[in-house]
Amino acid sequence: MDADVISVLFQVLLSLAICVVPVLLILGAIIVLVIILARRKPKTAPPPASAREPASSAAAEAVPEPAPSASAEAAVRACPSCGAENAADNAFCEYCGESLG
Repeated sequence: MDADVISVLFQVLLSLAICVVPVLLILGAIIVLVIILARRKPKTAPPPASAREPASSAAAEAVPEPAPSASAEAAVRACPSCGAENAADNAFCEYCGESLG
């Protein structure tokens, strides 16, 4: 009789383990993913073009900037929210995620 009780208890524990172990593995994987994603550093927006100043005015005078071509201007689009430059074919800003229209 004792052997039957032990056998039934073993079968119950085994069936519980078969059900619980995959759930615990999935929960563990989700926790690891959340930790990894929480540690990622967000992209920071570059300063707007108006805030970028050359290091010295003498250096800016010594090297003239070439005039931007129409194709170069068309390839870049500024974000209306943060002012970051994005590729013209982007639908959303790479830095803040705002729609580019």
